[in-house]
Amino acid sequence: MIRSVCFVWILLTTIIAGTSLSFGQDDAGLSHVGTLSIGTRASGFALSITTPKLAANGYQPLHLRFYPKAKAFAADRTFDVVFSPRGNDSTQLDIDFHVRCTVPQNSTGERFVVYVPYYVPWSQLTVELSESGQRIENGRKTYSVDSLETRYAEQHTSVGILHPSGNARNANKRASAARYPDVRSLVTLLGEGPLDESTDQANLSDKELRELATKVQSAWVQFRAIDSDPHSMYESWLGYSQLDAIIVQASTLEYVARHAEPFNALTDWIAAGGSLWIYDARGFEFPGDSVTLNPVAAGRVPDLVAVRRTLDLNAANDTTPLEMEHWGEVTKQSQNWEWQQLDVELTQRKEVFDAMEQKKHPAAAIQTPAELSALLRTTRLGLGTITAIDDPYPFPGSFQLWQTVRDLYDPKQLVWTQRNGIDVRRGDDHYWKWLIEAVGGPPVKLFFALNTLFVIVIGPVGYLFFRRHARLHLLLFFAPALALLLTLGLFAYALMADGLQTRIRARQLTWQDAEAGYRVSQNRQTYFSSFGRADGIQLPEQTALFPIRNAAVQSRYRPPNNQRSRRWIYAAESDYRYTGQFLPARTQVQYMTLQPQAAPTMIGFDRSDDSLTVRNDSPHPLSCVIAADTKGQLWVARDVPAGESAAMNRSQTASPSVLIDVETLLIDSPVPVLNNDGYTNHSTNAELTLLERQLNQWLGSLPNDHFMATTQLQSDALGVSNARTEGSVHVIMGELP
Repeated sequence: MIRSVCFVWILLTTIIAGTSLSFGQDDAGLSHVGTLSIGTRASGFALSITTPKLAANGYQPLHLRFYPKAKAFAADRTFDVVFSPRGNDSTQLDIDFHVRCTVPQNSTGERFVVYVPYYVPWSQLTVELSESGQRIENGRKTYSVDSLETRYAEQHTSVGILHPSGNARNANKRASAARYPDVRSLVTLLGEGPLDESTDQANLSDKELRELATKVQSAWVQFRAIDSDPHSMYESWLGYSQLDAIIVQASTLEYVARHAEPFNALTDWIAAGGSLWIYDARGFEFPGDSVTLNPVAAGRVPDLVAVRRTLDLNAANDTTPLEMEHWGEVTKQSQNWEWQQLDVELTQRKEVFDAMEQKKHPAAAIQTPAELSALLRTTRLGLGTITAIDDPYPFPGSFQLWQTVRDLYDPKQLVWTQRNGIDVRRGDDHYWKWLIEAVGGPPVKLFFALNTLFVIVIGPVGYLFFRRHARLHLLLFFAPALALLLTLGLFAYALMADGLQTRIRARQLTWQDAEAGYRVSQNRQTYFSSFGRADGIQLPEQTALFPIRNAAVQSRYRPPNNQRSRRWIYAAESDYRYTGQFLPARTQVQYMTLQPQAAPTMIGFDRSDDSLTVRNDSPHPLSCVIAADTKGQLWVARDVPAGESAAMNRSQTASPSVLIDVETLLIDSPVPVLNNDGYTNHSTNAELTLLERQLNQWLGSLPNDHFMATTQLQSDALGVSNARTEGSVHVIMGELP
């Protein structure tokens, strides 16, 4: 009887979970999206879907768990799952994401993690299940995710906190004793947030600290909890692709490093541009022999004046929460007209800071530059950074400390859209600077020539010809027939002139980190296909793809569409295929791709006091190699065959742009202005990636002990076979050994 009652209770709970939505957080910081309950007790199953709090630009992880209603699955089951995320408004980038999940016989539950591109903020997620090509009855349901707990909160910076919970807490005794990080100072420094007015609460309990970090912050920074259990950590860097920084205790990182796949995913994310902040790091060395942490100079530490200037103490301390407007944007409550009518007086930031100093709050503490810099070590890995803090528990930490950590590198490093040079929703004016010339448009000159010829032939020539042969009445049939023939010919010429092959213009940039053994490819690629391609764009699974558009994708006042999208993504074990309107017919489309990979160097160097030799370890010849030695002298070598070495020659010019056939990517002329129909927004972005900015600077002046080289395109990064490339370039950049 008790067993029957328990079963009924579990069944009711499952049904309720399938029809309602809970945003409760579990230990790993996941929010429950919903549950699909399929079939009977004997043969049925359920699919539970969870996702991390803190959505942002990048790829959103979705956690799937299939479990049987009986004790175990009676046979192998293969499910095709389609996710259709939609925003508040219909957009030109609504996608359907397809993935196949195989559950083995006798399994009591299988867990899968899929990484879905987050191009626009989601307000709802439709899930559809099929098996053996047949839709499963009651296997389609739409869930609301229109809450700041799971939605993009317009934050500038996203921070992950890698901390033990569950199994990881039991396995790592030292880390389990550590308190959860206190994020109050980080909220102020990273998110332009308010100063904490509870100055009498210098120390919070571990539960309060966890709740504080996982709630929606009243600032433009948000935090995501990450469980350090290697069995539940992501095995692809795409799981962390939405984060700008991750905070972790040194012992926790050492524990994770003993498990290759989750640790490799973490280092891939760093190489792709992420910032890893390690605390309690006295005596810590980064796992592996390839990364060396270097001391921080005392001159990098700001003094009290600089800290006070950063805190903007003359402004009001805006503690109002974030609010989501009905049109989908996120603003501070203080910007709401109704709130402003309440005449609420906000405390001045200076008053709060003075109270902190009076109570000797740790956030207001000031150390000498020598004392603070002695606690820090840092280095680069790929396009990202690693910073170690010796303090056993630097939380909440002084504003001085976190300002130092924040400012060690380019300020754009911690802002996703500025580091990656794109905000998909906003469009980008650089789209116009990397188009394929003379494709997709009408043959204007030929049209005028044929039109002139047609008028002459159909006019005096045709009239005289048919009059001479006494067939003037045939002119009534000849004129439309010739017009039809010329029109069809003009149309066929327009198609054939653009060619049958897919055409690509690629600007591939590869950063080589020889010390860490990493290569990071960041590519801007434009595609044109006369007839479209059914196989679409196929890229390795570890490659992120972001559309670059000439206008914003949001279309206001148009409700979301739950029907099938015309853009499909098929996720497999080794690749992602982007099909449908990702590569349409007769339209130029442009994408940014990002792929970090642990790989041997492509270019090596041997140098002495008066000579420099380049070694080509890549499979393709190097067209041109430029290097600047310790004294700033430029060296150049040309046409270096694959697998061979060549002595470099001193250059008589100090301008790299004269030596290498690469142009800067700059908006140096007005871009086209599209008509505004009242629904579609114009492009509001004109960013370059940090690597593109760096290349622009290097073309003017190459830094000492650095190099750049040109070579053939990486064909696997193009994503299309049998393509015709034109106006393309592949630049390899890095430091000299």
